[in-house]
Amino acid sequence: MSNLTAQPPIHSRIDLQRVADMIEPGSRVLDVGCGDGALLDYLVHHKQVDGRGIELSREGVARSVSLGLAVVQGDAETDLQNYPTDAFDYVVLSQILQSIFATCAAPCNSSCALAGTRSSVFPIWAIGAYAWT
Repeated sequence: MSNLTAQPPIHSRIDLQRVADMIEPGSRVLDVGCGDGALLDYLVHHKQVDGRGIELSREGVARSVSLGLAVVQGDAETDLQNYPTDAFDYVVLSQILQSIFATCAAPCNSSCALAGTRSSVFPIWAIGAYAWT
């Protein structure tokens, strides 16, 4: 069975729906660790965001690209510095915050994609979500 089979809609994932509810329509969004692209796909098609993603796994990138999403393979800890400051209104770290270390200091690093964003969304598992503004 292929890893590119249909995924459940975002409505079945309350965590992703909560994150999506925080994003303003028409915003510029970077989804860091976008996985299979479910959140990014929803945002692009239902909130008309200018969405980009970065994902470590080949499978996630392949799934996301198969949906027509602008996703590149990369490591958040080293590749976020390649995104210009003020390029995004929102940077979403919906599933990777617990697994990255160097990037946790990124909001203080002016040369990082997180600097200059309107808001970064860091969901807190089993509690809700926190929007850093």
